[in-house]
Amino acid sequence: MAPENAYCARVDSVVPAFLEVSREVASPAVNDAAHLIGRDPSKYENFVETSVVIGAKSTIGPGCIVAGAVSLAEKCNIKRSVIGEGCSIGTGVKIVNSILMPRATVEDGCTVQGCVVGPRAVVGAGTSLRECLVATEYEVGEGDDIRAETLANKSR
Repeated sequence: MAPENAYCARVDSVVPAFLEVSREVASPAVNDAAHLIGRDPSKYENFVETSVVIGAKSTIGPGCIVAGAVSLAEKCNIKRSVIGEGCSIGTGVKIVNSILMPRATVEDGCTVQGCVVGPRAVVGAGTSLRECLVATEYEVGEGDDIRAETLANKSR
C-alpha cells in the first residue's frame, strides 16, 4: 500500500487527463500534489527555477511549473502550464493550459492552448495551436492555425 502522502492518478488520455494531472501537480492548493516538487510555491503561486531567463513584460501565472534553463523572450504570457527543461519561448508567445516537454521551441507570436508539445518539437512563428498533441521533434510550419489534431511524422 502506498504511503498516505503519495500521489497517484490514472491518465487514460493525453488531452485532457494528462493536462489535468500536470495542473494538479503545479497547484499550490491544499490537498493537491505540489508537495511532490519538494518545495513551496513562490509568492506568485507558481514554481519557477532560478535559472529561468524571463524577458521584459513577460508573466508566469499561478499554477505553472517552469523547469531550469528555460528562456522566455519579451511579452510572453504563461498560464496554468508546465514548461520542461531547456525550452525556448519567443517574443509575444501565449501558452495556456499546456505542457512543453524538454527542449521544445515555440517561436515568436505563437498561441499554444490546451496542448502537449513533445521533446525537441518546434512550433513555427505565428502559429496557433489549440488542443493538439505535437510529437517528439515534429516541426509545425510557420503561421499555421491547427485545432484538435495529433501532429507526428509519418512512419516509413
